[in-house]
Amino acid sequence: MHGILRTAKHVFTRSPSKSRDFNWPPGFVVSGFFGETFGVARSADLTVEKLERLGFKVIRHHITDFLTSKNYFGNGFDAPEDYGWIIHCNAPEALHALAKTNPNKIPKGPRLGYWAWELEDIPADWKQISRVFDQIIVPSSFVRDSFGGLSPNVVRRSHPVETSDLVRNLKGPKRDTARTFLVQMDGKSSLSRKNVGAAIRAFRHAFGDKPEFKLIVKTQFLNARQQDAIKGWIDGALNIEWVDKTLTDPQMVEMWQDIDCVISTHRSEGYGLALAEAASTGRQAYATAWSGNLDFMCNQPKSLIDYRFIKVKESDDVYGPMADGERRWAEVQFSSVVQTFLRAAETNSYDQGGPMREKLSQLSRDWSDVAPDQPLYATDELRQYA
Repeated sequence: MHGILRTAKHVFTRSPSKSRDFNWPPGFVVSGFFGETFGVARSADLTVEKLERLGFKVIRHHITDFLTSKNYFGNGFDAPEDYGWIIHCNAPEALHALAKTNPNKIPKGPRLGYWAWELEDIPADWKQISRVFDQIIVPSSFVRDSFGGLSPNVVRRSHPVETSDLVRNLKGPKRDTARTFLVQMDGKSSLSRKNVGAAIRAFRHAFGDKPEFKLIVKTQFLNARQQDAIKGWIDGALNIEWVDKTLTDPQMVEMWQDIDCVISTHRSEGYGLALAEAASTGRQAYATAWSGNLDFMCNQPKSLIDYRFIKVKESDDVYGPMADGERRWAEVQFSSVVQTFLRAAETNSYDQGGPMREKLSQLSRDWSDVAPDQPLYATDELRQYA
């Protein structure tokens, strides 16, 4: 397997000068986990919608077809030769997809990866894999900085939240102040990183069993250990609803229609899509004052939860050797989380999210230089590396 992957890196790597000479093509094949509901799958849908709004033709490709194929260097797809290819999954899966791909059966245009990460530095093999791509798109300044100035081909293009199904279809919150709260996590992520237990315990401390307040805990794809942990946190609570299943887009819209506030007590976040969706739809949003969500929350200090740094240690996490105790992430202060719930119960929801909506509007400019026939790299992006 290692030999095949090394060959894939050799076969698909282009010279930096070739990458920087590309223009944006007329269209793209976008490979993603379409039809799935976890984060990287949902963000692929956002990207496709954004590209189509910008005037690109888009062919959706289910990347699972390549990942499950036993046909090394044999797969391809029908697409115009001048199209580009965006592989919308993280580095290891992207390289495996390339190892299943015949380079003569894919478009000849620019090859882009769309990656997310949650620690302050990326794994060493990700840096090597990044050289296979003409550009790596990342959703936040935090993720961009995790590459450590690796090369000019790492470009922040914030998630186009305005294309989200929730943002397009949700009405505003039912209540002026927060009474129904949401915390969520996906079992494909990390229970330690998402740290939903801190939010559940703080909700119970703030409101007890008062029936006018409600917490919805939305999860999916949990393993037995994760399920047991959440059962322990909510045991005996009369005003906590646990929704542990995959929902369709219409079901998600229906659930969110009763939500007034989203709270994230994460230890680290690559972006924070649910927080951005909450603010965009007039709901309150509060989160740990660290990592990717600061791109759109930094100008709203009352929306940020106090924290201290702790060491990342291996538990139920997905980080392997990266969780070596030498790296850090944020641990929220419990009293600050409790105060956040109490503050949300007295704050006008639409007003609270105003500064975040303004920042999200500014972040949408990340896509302002993306158009067919325009240079893949803006002049100022290249100048800083000249």
